[in-house]
Amino acid sequence: MWRVPTGYPTCHGAVTVHGSHNPGDTFPIGITSVTYILRDPAGLTNTCTFHVIVKSNALKLNTQQRYTDLSGNTITELQANQQFIYELRYKNDGADAINQATIEVKLPDSTTLFTDGNPNLTGTG
Repeated sequence: MWRVPTGYPTCHGAVTVHGSHNPGDTFPIGITSVTYILRDPAGLTNTCTFHVIVKSNALKLNTQQRYTDLSGNTITELQANQQFIYELRYKNDGADAINQATIEVKLPDSTTLFTDGNPNLTGTG
């Protein structure tokens, strides 16, 4: 929370304050500029601008990944031309119930890809 800037009377009279936002306003995720303009009756102005930054905690992926052989045993070192399964599990521990995420895995062009279940594999070659 902030205090609204104050203008002191000049020889021209009282100073008016106009703001784009007020203390206690709700802001969207991202950066919002807050500007106050102080003006005296003679038309002299002064401006005060600052930024409010709101960061999201909606998405916080907790991931686990491992390589296994075809029997499900964990592999710690791959051999040339060895078949393996790459398991990637993720869960959102963030504040919102997000149930879909995009995860990009780059594979060599000569890779044969087999899927287990119904993953969305858009962009795979």
